[in-house]
Amino acid sequence: MKWIVLSSAWIAIGVANVSCERADEPSRPLAIEVETDELADFLTSVRDTVESHRWDRFLALCNEYVRDTQLKKFNIPEPQFISEMLQFGLMGTPIGPATGQERPTREALETIEKMTYEGHSKENGVSVSGRIDLENGEVLRFRFDVSRDTETGEYSITGGVG
Repeated sequence: MKWIVLSSAWIAIGVANVSCERADEPSRPLAIEVETDELADFLTSVRDTVESHRWDRFLALCNEYVRDTQLKKFNIPEPQFISEMLQFGLMGTPIGPATGQERPTREALETIEKMTYEGHSKENGVSVSGRIDLENGEVLRFRFDVSRDTETGEYSITGGVG
């Protein structure tokens, strides 16, 4: 069993169980099934990247085909792409309006303070969902899919193209 920290909560990673314990909260199960240490490491990297606003690193964690198609072929601005990969608009309030802006911007993304995982497993990967806490007290819901490359074994954040 491997211990990692996701959003200031101690997480025990087992083959099919993930539980969460915090000093101020009773133990609560998460709806995420993490099968490997590699996936746990990947999810930790995503969380740390979002919370530290390292957007170039976040882009590198996204599926290369999806990223290049959206950013290079369709010329989607990076803040919009990041917002779409985390599916803020589909999960409720988009990050732009939640921070007083019309569209997703770097400034809006910089207001992210904390990312907390919740979610469920999926047949061909993992669907991860949860909440993002912003500096202004707003809470956004997020969701993203994780897939694993069958050749390299590497995980990436996936999304629709187009």
